[in-house]
Amino acid sequence: MKQTLLSFILFLSTHQAIACLSASQNRLFPLGQTGKGLLVVETHLHRDFYMGKMEKSAAWAGISYFKIYDENYNEIHSEILDTIKQFEQKYYDSIIGRTFEKGLKKAKKYTDFISAKPVSISFCDYEQHCSKATLVFDTLQNEISVTLPNKIKHTVTPLWDSTSVASNVIEYYYGFDDGELSAKALKDNLCIDSVRQFQIGNKKLTIVHLGSGQKYMNADGIMIPGKEYPAPFEFTTLSNCVFNEPVLHHGTGFDFFIWE
Repeated sequence: MKQTLLSFILFLSTHQAIACLSASQNRLFPLGQTGKGLLVVETHLHRDFYMGKMEKSAAWAGISYFKIYDENYNEIHSEILDTIKQFEQKYYDSIIGRTFEKGLKKAKKYTDFISAKPVSISFCDYEQHCSKATLVFDTLQNEISVTLPNKIKHTVTPLWDSTSVASNVIEYYYGFDDGELSAKALKDNLCIDSVRQFQIGNKKLTIVHLGSGQKYMNADGIMIPGKEYPAPFEFTTLSNCVFNEPVLHHGTGFDFFIWE
């Protein structure tokens, strides 16, 4: 009886750990531009539980794509780069870096390819407003927009397309708010994490990571507010612009691009 009870407790603790690590992220790593549109490496990854020989840790797995988008977020071209087997999170930069380099080789085959140049990156720490970007929720028009420092609103149209880069967030919230994803449903949940800026020719590209999940709380159960901070790594060349995006507890998120 004691052995059975012990086994049951271990089973529960293991599955709780797995559930706690559950997360998903769809990311865009820009390569540059051609006459056809914006070239990116796009990753659709899920985080789960990894049991090593000596420790338990977070691990990611999924698929990477080479894609081309027009300015209206329409997918012009898509092909699979890699089916990425589960890897420990500590290897994120190297594993995703390799699939990024594979995409970059494809991009350079276009004769009119103009490479993206990293300009800046900062983190809003999952808040709805920071110095680089602000989320605006219009519940009457059922629209969600991102406003940059120039005050121009950019509607997050991928949130209304289940085949888009935001498909993981749409799937996560499906069934809430009377069965539809809406500005009302996301008003208290969707936040901003990283804000990246690139120069491509004479145009500026901003990529905002939008995500949701459970925020950290203190010992009294009060939510700890995020605090904007600079990147703790170099962001100067395409070779060092691949990074592990922070994710909230039970988090899900995607990248949204804006041409300026």
